[in-house]
Amino acid sequence: MRNDTEPGWGDLQAVRQRLGNPSERALHYKRKTDPTFPTARLICGRPRWSLAEIDTWAASQPTVKPQPEPPQLARSTKRSHFTPKPEAWPPPPGAAERTARTQQKRQIAVADDASRSAETRSGAE
Repeated sequence: MRNDTEPGWGDLQAVRQRLGNPSERALHYKRKTDPTFPTARLICGRPRWSLAEIDTWAASQPTVKPQPEPPQLARSTKRSHFTPKPEAWPPPPGAAERTARTQQKRQIAVADDASRSAETRSGAE
């Protein structure tokens, strides 16, 4: 049996394990698009990567910390088109003032409509 692995060198599976098990497709894409990715060397006719270079490269890559999703964007587990608004959401600033003003305007509009309709009825008679 032929031993074509040398100490410190790894095949594609060893590289995947060192990098957190990305898919082979993702690893090949990274190899082609990232010029800083370590190059493979042929050992006994097969591509091998220096595991020290892989570790150095992985340590130099920025880590992206996933941000939690805001509650208003979180998907509901229910299969309903209507998702009730959580009670924990605060009303927008000035909402109470706007509703009071809106009610006043409606009362004035209703009173104006009533007075106009009374004027038109009295003028028509």
